[in-house]
Amino acid sequence: MNNLSKTKEGITAAKQIYSSPSFMQLAFDAFYTLISNRFSYASSVGYVYSTPKLDRIYILLLYSLQQRKGHSTETINKIKRFAVAESKDIVVTVSKKSDFSEKARYFYEKNGFECIGTDMNHYYYILEHKKIQTPIGICDECSNTIIGKFSLREKMITYLAIIAYHIRMRNTHPIAVETMDKWIRKNTTI
Repeated sequence: MNNLSKTKEGITAAKQIYSSPSFMQLAFDAFYTLISNRFSYASSVGYVYSTPKLDRIYILLLYSLQQRKGHSTETINKIKRFAVAESKDIVVTVSKKSDFSEKARYFYEKNGFECIGTDMNHYYYILEHKKIQTPIGICDECSNTIIGKFSLREKMITYLAIIAYHIRMRNTHPIAVETMDKWIRKNTTI
């Protein structure tokens, strides 16, 4: 999957997760897809940031073009298997500003994540790799998400994300990961 397709997928995700995403939100989500591992099942796509230097896996995006069909659960199961193989905990934040924050919180709790705290803008969740139970025999079918044509605004965001990726991502982690990591280290004993 090329960079243009990935950034478009991030923009599509932001549009689904937020009722009216800002230009910056669209740009951030387009950027995250460039620096992350992609996991997919049917109509659900997740992007996870992980490097050998980090002791956790960070879910930056998880969305589904078809709700209530189990696609997101299957995608999360693939991410869980990846976390077990890497011996790393999975961390995710849920924005309080999203219209879907309650549904997202319920989804993560249903899938074994534990809320470890909150701040003004986010809920923080963790799933320790030792506690992960992944179902056996899950199909590893991977599909590309159906995405439409680029609008002029999306093209501009895409190219900005790709430029930012090449300028910023040399030796640093994304701001979201640094923020999550700082909060978790400061506020928990995990």
